[in-house]
This record gives sequence, C-alpha cells and structure tokens, in this order.
Amino acid sequence: MVGTVRWSPTAEASFRQVIAYLQTNWSEPEAADFVRRTDATVRMVCAFPGMSRKGRKGTREVLVTKHNVMCFRVEADELQIVGFWDTRQHPRRRVIQKL
Repeated sequence: MVGTVRWSPTAEASFRQVIAYLQTNWSEPEAADFVRRTDATVRMVCAFPGMSRKGRKGTREVLVTKHNVMCFRVEADELQIVGFWDTRQHPRRRVIQKL
C-alpha cells in the first residue's frame, strides 16, 4: 500500500488539458466524471500498485477511461503520477519525466 501521492508538473498540466478539452468539447458532467474516475483510479493504484501494466522507463500504466491512460511510478512509499495520455497517441510521443 502506498502512503503519499505526488503529481509531476507534466501530470498536472496533462490532467488540466483533458478537463479543459472535456468542458469545451463535451460537457461539464463528462469532465466531472473524468475527475471522479481519476480519483478512483489513484485510490485503486495506491492499494494495488502492481495491478497495472508495465510502462516504459520504470513506470506503470493504468486505464482511467477508454481514451486516457495514467502513467505512474512507485518509489518506496510514494505514488508518483507522471502524466496522462490519450490512448490513440503514439507511445513514442509520451514524455516520461523524473520527479
């Protein structure tokens, strides 16, 4: 079980971009649903960090929605959220940032 959660600047920016996109192109309830799903995903990953698939450069990835993946790393007792990516984006375009 993970004790603390830390968001990288890239994760915060990409999270806000997804919310802004949903608010502009879809609706406020869709954006709120994304926030709820992200919160539930973070809680699930804190409890079971090995439940997700392996990513690149020592990271792991978990599906938040069918179009959004959360990339993270677990170091000691800390969950480090690295970023959010669209599942339709080419994997090589993802930037993995160290905290």
